[in-house]
Amino acid sequence: MTAGRVAPSLLLCRSCRQFVWPEEKVCSHCQSDLAKAERDYLSALDMARAAAERLEAALNADHLPQPDRQTGARAAMGQRASGSFS
Repeated sequence: MTAGRVAPSLLLCRSCRQFVWPEEKVCSHCQSDLAKAERDYLSALDMARAAAERLEAALNADHLPQPDRQTGARAAMGQRASGSFS
C-alpha cells in the first residue's frame, strides 16, 4: 500500500448489500435505485425499533411475580407443596 493514500469511501446498497461508489445513483450489482433502497431500509428500521420498544414496554408492564409452575400445578390438583393431598 502506498503511504499517504486514503482508501475510498464506499456506500452499501441496502437491496443487495454490495458496496458501490458514492456517486452512483443505481446499484451496479442489482440495478436498485440506491436512494429508494436507503429510504425503504430506514423506514423498516424505524418500524422494527418501534416494535421492539412496544414489546419491551409490554414485558415491563406485565412484570408481576409469577407463581411457581410446580406449586401452581399442585394447588390446581388439590395437593400441598409436600406432595400430600389436602
